[in-house]
Amino acid sequence: MADQAEPEDFQHPDAKTTAEPTRVFISYASPDAAVAGALVYHAQHRKADSDAALARLIQASGDTWPYSVATVYAYRGEHNHAIEWLEKALESRDSDLPAFAVYRSVGIIRARC
Repeated sequence: MADQAEPEDFQHPDAKTTAEPTRVFISYASPDAAVAGALVYHAQHRKADSDAALARLIQASGDTWPYSVATVYAYRGEHNHAIEWLEKALESRDSDLPAFAVYRSVGIIRARC
């Protein structure tokens, strides 16, 4: 399937066990799945994979869901990119923009403005 990656070994980065990692499929068929992939990979310190998931998100949904792109950049601490995408979300009247008031990662940016 074109929108589904190969199965990957997943183990929580803080896990203190010798158990086998869980095999998971990460699907990028929806913007939410691509956002989740970018966030999870970032949390696992897998920058290349996070970048790839973010690139898929931007390619597939950047024009229609710019707020989602902004949340990924904000979570990753890339505040200048997050602000750039928040401006795109405002221009396009992204329906998710009201979440800006409550979303923690983006709230860090809100505090800087």
